[in-house]
Amino acid sequence: SQAPELGDNVARTVRDRDYFYIWSYSAWGVWAALGLVYVWQAVAELLDRSPDEAVDKAGYATRRSWMLATPVLVIALAPLIGNWKAASHRGDTFAADWGKDMLNSVEPYGILITNGDNDTFPLWYAQEVEGVRQDVLVLVTSYLNTDWFVRQVIRNPVREYDAAKGPAIYRNKVWPKPKGPPLKWSYAEADAQPDYIEIREAQIFKQGNIVAEIKPENLVPHGALMRDQIVTLSLIKDAYPERSIFFSTGGYGRQLGLAPYSLRQGLVEKLVDH
Repeated sequence: SQAPELGDNVARTVRDRDYFYIWSYSAWGVWAALGLVYVWQAVAELLDRSPDEAVDKAGYATRRSWMLATPVLVIALAPLIGNWKAASHRGDTFAADWGKDMLNSVEPYGILITNGDNDTFPLWYAQEVEGVRQDVLVLVTSYLNTDWFVRQVIRNPVREYDAAKGPAIYRNKVWPKPKGPPLKWSYAEADAQPDYIEIREAQIFKQGNIVAEIKPENLVPHGALMRDQIVTLSLIKDAYPERSIFFSTGGYGRQLGLAPYSLRQGLVEKLVDH
């Protein structure tokens, strides 16, 4: 479904997020189910030819005939059987491995700003299911636009870093556990943040040695500093340098004028002050 102009020059695989096909596929599924029931009924009526069997008042086959015709429903498994080999992801651990690698690219007690589901859910799976690097605070920008998620950032306790299970590169250094939440806001202050701030001319953001120029033309949408960006800048103000700040991709930091202060580290970009 993606890049059809490439033809057979690239490997193709099932893409679960082709949700623009779901509506037509669901409608097809309804009609397929009705057709299957029709076939089931037809077979049941064919089986119901015994003079000892009485047809019910509606003229349909008897219950016994319906039960005898039940194997017809196995037809419903045809798509599953036919597509099993093409759709199987057995042995494909890329998402899980990538999530762990991204978390291990972050220093202990770091804050990682992510962009969406692809670079967030594998990390949360690794943390909550497999217990990997639960000390890392993963914040997805789409949720930072909500009041409830920002409240969670303020409320949730800092989880301990387990050096024995962490990357070897971090084992020969003391990592003090941060005190207090990464945002120094009260709930009322968090709820009072605007959905956006209109930016008509370049603005300067300062934190320590960081001097970032936020240009209206670099923001998406142009000229508007969105709520998630306001929260991110506040996080840098309140948590940095006690907690290291990381971005899953460089694009988000560039919008905020932080490109000169971004350093690629493993699979993430670290905010540095020089």
